[in-house]
Amino acid sequence: MSQQAGQFDVRVTRAAVTPCEADWRWINTGAFATEANIWLVADGQGWLERRGRRLAVRSGDCFVFRHVVPHRAGHDAAHPLLVPWICFECLDGDGRAADPPPESALPPLYRRVDSVGFLGELIGRCVEAYDSERPGDAARWLRAVLMEVHRQDARPLETSLQREQARLIDTLCREAERSIGLFRRVADLAARADYSTDHFIRVFKAVRQTTPGEFLIRTRVRRACDLLRFSGRSITDIAEAIGYGDVYAFSKQFRQRMGQSPTAYRRGEAV
Repeated sequence: MSQQAGQFDVRVTRAAVTPCEADWRWINTGAFATEANIWLVADGQGWLERRGRRLAVRSGDCFVFRHVVPHRAGHDAAHPLLVPWICFECLDGDGRAADPPPESALPPLYRRVDSVGFLGELIGRCVEAYDSERPGDAARWLRAVLMEVHRQDARPLETSLQREQARLIDTLCREAERSIGLFRRVADLAARADYSTDHFIRVFKAVRQTTPGEFLIRTRVRRACDLLRFSGRSITDIAEAIGYGDVYAFSKQFRQRMGQSPTAYRRGEAV
């Protein structure tokens, strides 16, 4: 965002993580002129048409659309897109949506991000707050997303080695997120990358701004939240399924990051 962006508040109007179906197409006619839309392409391959130009779209692409501008998009059904996204409005001092959103409040249209997983986690937190009808929290997470997009835009050009390392780390993170029990230790991730554990930790931290150990814990906790909310499995079974041999260790780490026990989270108790 520009230096002027701070004078604008934001409101999330819609948000989701969309696994696109084989016949998926997206057409924005420009009808929602007050909205902007952040897309992160977390996986897959596709295309985007804007002002008569067709662009290839792939994992790692991030767009900040102005809905006042028409767009069309589609994808390769053999490599479907997975898109976390947020639609939002910029508000003036009276709480009214700017029509259209001011350019000074928005990042440029496009960038390739160096950490799909990190930005995806921020968008996911916004989506969770929106789904839970916590608009204030959703707006705060959206601002964090915009700050990270701004950081991505301001970063210096990467070397080819840094780009290769970022792609490797993102691939490993997606593997871990899809099959959470596959990597029980940081050493398992390092071995998959064919790095020593110490070197892997340094590379991972440079790419993701967190340690691989913390990434594994957060990934497990997010998966545990889904299982607690949408399954009838016991807490012991959930702990084992996400890679914990000790239900007490799982409960301790869950409480540290969620502010409540797994049982309280399942019951929907307020923090």
